[in-house]
Amino acid sequence: MMHRKEVIIGALLFAVCVRVMLGVNPHSGFSKKPMYGDFEAQRHWKEITINLPTDQWYVNGTDNDLMYWGLDYPPLTAYHHFLVGKVFEKVHPPSVSLHESRGNEDKQTLLLMRSSALISDCILFILPVLLLHNIFHFERLTLSLLFAVDLLVIDHVHFQYNHISLGLMLLALITFKVKKPFFSVLCFLLSVSYKQIALYYSLTFVVAVIRDFAFGSLGSFMACAAGVIVVAATVFLPFHSTIFDVFARIFPFYRGAFEDKVASFWCIITPVFDIRQFKKGPILATALTVVCSLIPITLLFKRHQRHHRFQQLTKALFLQALTFFFFSYQVHEKSILYPSLMVHFILYNASDAEKYKLLPYWFLWSLFSMSPLLLTKDIVYGAFFGLYILSIFMHIILQSKVNTAALCTSVAVHLVCIVLMIFGHKPITLPWIYDYLISGLSFAYFGLVYIEITYHDLLSSREQCVIKK
Repeated sequence: MMHRKEVIIGALLFAVCVRVMLGVNPHSGFSKKPMYGDFEAQRHWKEITINLPTDQWYVNGTDNDLMYWGLDYPPLTAYHHFLVGKVFEKVHPPSVSLHESRGNEDKQTLLLMRSSALISDCILFILPVLLLHNIFHFERLTLSLLFAVDLLVIDHVHFQYNHISLGLMLLALITFKVKKPFFSVLCFLLSVSYKQIALYYSLTFVVAVIRDFAFGSLGSFMACAAGVIVVAATVFLPFHSTIFDVFARIFPFYRGAFEDKVASFWCIITPVFDIRQFKKGPILATALTVVCSLIPITLLFKRHQRHHRFQQLTKALFLQALTFFFFSYQVHEKSILYPSLMVHFILYNASDAEKYKLLPYWFLWSLFSMSPLLLTKDIVYGAFFGLYILSIFMHIILQSKVNTAALCTSVAVHLVCIVLMIFGHKPITLPWIYDYLISGLSFAYFGLVYIEITYHDLLSSREQCVIKK
């Protein structure tokens, strides 16, 4: 029988190989002029950051047309693209030459882009996963994170760098667990500074830090506060003259409540109420999000759970992130990656594996919810179905008990909907009908999971937490 160490090493090597193999698939917007897709956006940001001064990165101008994939992530993303762009410039200048590199999809550029995602994933996501394993020795959790299928398909097929923000969030959780509040807050702030969607965690995370550390050591709390100020100032100081332009790009309310068909509350109720047509839509969405955030925050203070604070935190962060996904303004399908990160932690709690009947199928549904993007726009059938099968396999080997009927039902529903989406007749007046069906079913599943966790962990008095190893 293989030792646990050998299993982890083998899984690590296979995880890297999977990432490499996914990189041979077509990327988002492949050969689709004039805008291409997210792959071109990530390449274009390297072009902009290495060729223009910082005060022009977020400002519309002759050399920076914001309508063509203008930079709309926080400054830490911009600094990352600047550093990687400098490497590109040395290795293959045509990949980032100003104006002339638009839509560049030659082999060298593709190789550089895919390599940059692989390297950053290994350093800033896989290494934190291994650190988590070395500290806590949660084998199932480690394997689950290494093969996070929804993250793999977005970052290594569609093409983004979500693993950087999520890897920093992993480090925030690790340092929180080992009672290093300063480093925990620092890593969380860096995660937000890389991608603003990490703000999905913000309310609950801040309350948890205050709950656990503010009243125990005034020095630690003051150090955290000082660290926040210093990091924020360092990240944003180069943009002091264009700070309002930066925030206007980071929080693009002008784009509407959601993009395409997404499994959010506002998208699903569109036939009844279209928040995009409501002048105070952003205010309404923000108010509802804040009110609903009281549920996960309340979970942090459930008395009979106080000796299981880390488990509490991951559940509360999941509910918090899902709340933002449901109700916040300007949501896209890829935002589901942020609630998904916490599911890895929740699933590998022994008592939770028994009491949660719906949650174990999360990753199948997460992948399914993004199928309109991946199968009708990116058209990556091989990668999608390969990862879907991998998700089923991981579900079977990581779960102590497998409900075959529930698993087969989920798979059957997904396959029927996907076949309809690809081959079904679409009415001229409702060309999005099957995308909407997929979003509606995904929303229903996510909502039921939200209710399930809220019931068991906030309303139920039972709590037994034993970590699977």
